[in-house]
Amino acid sequence: MDLDAADFVFDTLKEACPRKVLLNPSIEKYHKYWYDDMIIVHLLVSEVPKNKKIKWQSWLEKVLVDLLADALLQGILSPAEHPVIISEIRY
Repeated sequence: MDLDAADFVFDTLKEACPRKVLLNPSIEKYHKYWYDDMIIVHLLVSEVPKNKKIKWQSWLEKVLVDLLADALLQGILSPAEHPVIISEIRY
């Protein structure tokens, strides 16, 4: 997702949902404005080659790389949670 798409998603969610919506928050802003049922629109670290048949498919490897490499996700999730998350993955 590029920044224009993220802005569009953010604006759409902000209008359509009564929940708090944050766009690309820093770790500090995430913790400052954290709220139950909050929605975060966030650009992720990794990219995946586009599949010719299924254009917008995220591969499991991409999700795992984002989980382990993204600064915001690292600030939200404890490293102790990673084994549990990985063990719960279903193909």
